[in-house]
Parts: sequence; structure tokens; C-alpha cells
Amino acid sequence: ASATALSTGVKTKNGYIGKDADGNDLETICEYAEKLDMETGLVARQVMSHATPAGMIAHNNSRSNYPQILREMINSDVDVLFGGGAQYEKTNKKVQKAIEDSERKLITTEEEMNSLTKEDGEVLGLFAYDNMGSASMKPLLSDMTKKAIELLDNDDGFFLMVEGSNIDTYEHNSDMEQTLEQMKGFDQAVDYVLSW
Repeated sequence: ASATALSTGVKTKNGYIGKDADGNDLETICEYAEKLDMETGLVARQVMSHATPAGMIAHNNSRSNYPQILREMINSDVDVLFGGGAQYEKTNKKVQKAIEDSERKLITTEEEMNSLTKEDGEVLGLFAYDNMGSASMKPLLSDMTKKAIELLDNDDGFFLMVEGSNIDTYEHNSDMEQTLEQMKGFDQAVDYVLSW
């Protein structure tokens, strides 16, 4: 609900993604940006279809419908999707078919990410089987952010959402050491954006 509120400006029921309290689809920030001919991208350390990135583009009555939301994200016009969630590509036939039927390039390693150019078109980066839990797991959040900006930068502008997803994850676990490591990783991404 908070991601939906950030993305659409509308409060909704807890658990809803891109829908109002009555279940009607809302225009998300990515959809709005695309109407202005802007490029769009989502970068997260959690599963790509987790609540925050999902709230920027998807429409679903439950944030927990990860495979269904991922299919919608794959079929969207978002140009860059970087995160975790390879389990859905490996085990979910509907997700596999959505990837095959799209013109979106699937990548799974830092090396593949580093070699991407604008000519590759829309991309789906699933860098972990599930959650990119360790702050030092490659690619780093700052490196994903850097590559996303490189791919999105254009004369019409772009929208990029970057989430240090696991700050929250480790706070839930009352793990202060890992929370601080996650915050440092996010701080490095913010530093890169500010210098850019």
C-alpha cells in the first residue's frame, strides 16, 4: 500500500499493488513517465516483483502474487528491471513463457549486466535465486544503479526507482550489523547518483 501511495498518490488497502481501495487500476509513476516519452527503470535487492518495485508499475490485489506480478512487469514498457527472483524464471512455466514471448533480454550475471548497451533494448536482470541478501553480493546496488542510469539516460529524461530492499529485511530480523551493511550499500548508490 505504501509503494502504491508513493507511485500513484492514492491511499489504498494494505497488500494492494497499483489499485485503489475499490480494486480499480491506478496510473503508476512508470506509466505516467512513459506517457511523457521518458525511459523507466526499477532496481531492487529483493525479488524483482516484491512490493516496492511492483508498486511502481504493476496492478494486483495481493502483493504476494509474485509470479503473476513478475509476468506483468515483464510485459510492461519498463526498460530496465534489475533485482532477484530467478526462482520464478527457473520453476514457473508462465513466467518462462512471458520471458520467451517478450523481446526483453534476460541476464543473470554481473558480467552480462556490464556488457549491456542501449541497443539491447528492454532488459530483465534476475541476479539471485531469491533475495540478494548480502550487501556485498554482486552486482552491488551501486553498480546496478550505475548501469541502469547508463541505459536510461536520454534527452527526454527518465524515471528510476532504486531500493535498498534489505535494510528493511534485516531490521525485521533485529540484525543491526547487517542493517548497517545494507545502509552502507544504499549510501554508495545514493553517492553515485549525486555525483552523476
